[in-house]
Amino acid sequence: MRPLSLLIIMLSIVAFFAGCGGGGATEKTATLVVSSHSANPSDVFGGFDLTVTLPSGSSLKTDSGGVPLASVVYLSGALAGSTLSSSGITYDAVQRVLTISFPSANSYSLGEFLTVKCDVPTSYTPNVSQVNITSTFYAPGIAGGGALPSITTSATFN
Repeated sequence: MRPLSLLIIMLSIVAFFAGCGGGGATEKTATLVVSSHSANPSDVFGGFDLTVTLPSGSSLKTDSGGVPLASVVYLSGALAGSTLSSSGITYDAVQRVLTISFPSANSYSLGEFLTVKCDVPTSYTPNVSQVNITSTFYAPGIAGGGALPSITTSATFN
């Protein structure tokens, strides 16, 4: 009887560990990098308002209040070291719309300025044409200064 009990215990242990993991991930992270551009490469900006509509099936990790985590949406490139105020960020998870307002009296050069880490299904191949971005950049010197229509945005998935 003892060998049978030992066999049952060993098979139970094997079955337990076989059930661990193995399910595979259902999501991965797609990193969206947003950059500013102008026909005049010496242009600078002070702040911006930005709306990003994410691709279908994507989402952002948020806190309990629905605000994207600072590790998910953050300033980068020319604005690295600056921080976004949680009061300047909204995210509509149903519509997948991220809205950011970054008022600043500082002056920033053109180029990469924002990183957004989206959760997407593992089967999703990032396609920037499925991202819609509208933006307004403001003149430096006075927070919320005059709009600079010559500055536009582009995005890439890394």
